[in-house]
Amino acid sequence: MARVLLVDDDPDQLEIRRLLFQQAGHEVCAVPNPAQALEAFCHDEPQLVVTDLRLPETADGLALIRALRERSPSVCIVVLSGWPADLDHLPETGLVDAVVSKPPRTDRLLALAAKLTLWMIAALTTFAPVASAAELVADLEITSSSMERVELSLDGAPVQHVMAYPGYAKQPVPVFFSTAGPAGRHIRTKHSPGIQVEVANLREVAPGDESYLPLAYAPIVHARADTIENMSDAPVVAYCERLTEGGVTLLQYTMVFTNEDGGTSTRGLMARWGRTTDIEYIYRAYLKPDGSLLRATIQGRGHKEIEFEGRRDGRHPLLIPVTRNNMVSGEATSPARFQLAPQVVDLSSSSRELVMDRNPFLYRVASEELSREEKLRPFGTVDGEKIGDPRNYVYIEAKITNRGSAVAALVRLKGENRLRSSHLGRAGFAIERDGRVRTTVELPPATAPERVDAIGFECLVVAPSRNAPLPDAGLCRIERVNKAFFLDRDYRPGASFFEMTKPVEIPAGQIVEFTVR
Repeated sequence: MARVLLVDDDPDQLEIRRLLFQQAGHEVCAVPNPAQALEAFCHDEPQLVVTDLRLPETADGLALIRALRERSPSVCIVVLSGWPADLDHLPETGLVDAVVSKPPRTDRLLALAAKLTLWMIAALTTFAPVASAAELVADLEITSSSMERVELSLDGAPVQHVMAYPGYAKQPVPVFFSTAGPAGRHIRTKHSPGIQVEVANLREVAPGDESYLPLAYAPIVHARADTIENMSDAPVVAYCERLTEGGVTLLQYTMVFTNEDGGTSTRGLMARWGRTTDIEYIYRAYLKPDGSLLRATIQGRGHKEIEFEGRRDGRHPLLIPVTRNNMVSGEATSPARFQLAPQVVDLSSSSRELVMDRNPFLYRVASEELSREEKLRPFGTVDGEKIGDPRNYVYIEAKITNRGSAVAALVRLKGENRLRSSHLGRAGFAIERDGRVRTTVELPPATAPERVDAIGFECLVVAPSRNAPLPDAGLCRIERVNKAFFLDRDYRPGASFFEMTKPVEIPAGQIVEFTVR
C-alpha cells in the first residue's frame, strides 16, 4: 500500500477520507491547510496527495499544487473540487494526475489511488546541469505489455508524457525537455511495472548546432480532452520541415496522431491519403535572419492559418487540439502533455507519408486503434465507413497535377478482368489536390506483389466549388509513380514493386494502365 497525504479544510470530510484510506490499507497523514501539508510532505515523502482545491480559496490550492510539484516531479496529485472548471485553462492542470468532482465516489477515489500508486519510478538518469540556452533531448526505448501513458519529469519542469503500446520491444521515442533557465540534474519516468523505459542517447543541443532551432521552437502538445481516458488520437511522432516563404525562413511543425475521429471517414482517409493516421501541420515559426522569432502561426479551426498569441514554455508554444480532426489552439491545456522531439525531414521529393515509412510502428499502432474502435470489417463486405485489414491494401504514391479534375488509382490482378479502385466508385474519395500523394486499393487477403498485373489511374471531372457547375472538361497529369508496396504481417512497409517515371496526361473520363513487370 501507499503513503497518502490528505489535505482538506473541512474537518469532517478530512476525517471521513482518512478512515476510508486507512481501511483500504494505506498509510495516511491528514492535514487541514497548505502550510501543514508542505511540512508533512517534506517529512513523510508521500507517494500520493489527495487535496481539496479551495483551501479556503482556489489560489491557495493552486499554490499548494505548484509547491508540491516543485518538490517532487514524481508524486501523484489528485485534486478534489466541487468546481472542476476552476482548473480550466490554468497551467496547474498539467501538474496534476487527476481531477475528481466533489463529492467523490468512495469506490472511484480508492480505485484511482490504487492505480496511481501501482506506478513505479524508474530510469533515474543523472547528468550535469544544462546551460540555460541549450535544449535537452533524449531517445526513450520503451518495452510495454500494456497501452498507457508513461510520465517523464525533469527536476523543476512540468511532467510530460509519451505513449507506450503493448507488444513493442524498445519502441523508440525522441523527446525534449523544457530548459528555460538552468535545468535540473535528474530525469525520472513513472509507469506501471509492466513497462520498461531506458533513457538512451541523452544529449544537450546548443545554439549553433544544426538541429538547435528546430528543437528550440518545437511545440508542446496537450492531448485533446475527449481522448485522454481512452487514449485515442494520441500524438506519437513529430517532424519539422525547413521552408521558405516570401524570402523568409520558416520552420513548419507537423504531428502524426494515431487516428482521426472526425473530418474524414476511415474509408475516405484510405482513399484520399493512403493511411488512417492524422498528419497535421500545427505550428509555423517564421524566423529573422539571426534565428530569432519574427512571427508564429497555427492551423486553427477550419484549417485556417492564424496568428499564435497563446502561452509558451520558454520558446515552446503550448498547443491543444480543439477539433476531432486535430486543428489546434493555444486556448487550454490538459493533464496529458507531449514534448516529442521533431525529426527534421525534407519532403520536397516525397509525400508526407514518408514519415510513416521511416517510423513503421505507426502502421501497426494505427491498425490496433482501428480494431479497438471497431472500424475494421472482413474482406468482401460493406459495413458503413469501416475498412478492411490495412495489410490487404496496396499503397501507391504518385506525383500528380489536376486541372478541374481528380485522380483515383486502379489495380488489376492477374487472371482477373476487373479493375479495383481506390475511390470505391465515390467521386468524393478521388484526390483533387496537386503534388505528391498517396492512396490505397483494397485487394484479397495475402495478395503478393507478383499477382498485380497492372496499376492504372482514372481521371474524373470535379467542380471548383460546391456551388459551381461541372466544367466541360478536366485533365489529370501523372508526373510519376514513386512506389507501390504492401504491408507485411507485422505491418511494416515492404519493398516497392512498381515505379513509373514518364509523365502521362489523362483527359477526364479516361483511364490509363501500366503493366507491372
